[in-house]
Amino acid sequence: LNGAFNNDTVEIRIKPSRGRDGERIFAEVVKVIERSKKQYVGLIDLDVKGDFFYIIPDDPKMYKDIKIFDAKNAKTDDKVVVEITEWNIGKCPTAEIKEVLGPKGDNEVEMKSIVLDKGFDVVLDKVRLSL
Repeated sequence: LNGAFNNDTVEIRIKPSRGRDGERIFAEVVKVIERSKKQYVGLIDLDVKGDFFYIIPDDPKMYKDIKIFDAKNAKTDDKVVVEITEWNIGKCPTAEIKEVLGPKGDNEVEMKSIVLDKGFDVVLDKVRLSL
């Protein structure tokens, strides 16, 4: 996928067919034009060597862990919201923590993480409530 993730807009190059009957079309991702998602929710953990933290995304379509160099006040096994800062083609993307939701398994934390992972805002203000 050459660094592309689910629902990204990409540029592809069509490759010659490898099938005997010529029915299959093969392509490769040449360039990612636009990312469909920049924020992810996941579980924070410490690298085996202790050099950095990483996020195991809740989104099953995100097939890479996400590196974090500053855990802020998050602890191992906390759920966090991160924003990707560098996509690092061929390696794990790098991100910064936007919000620490709390410990995994907590009902409120799990509910909030589901809502945020689907792209919804959990903050309701008076303007929205008056509609």
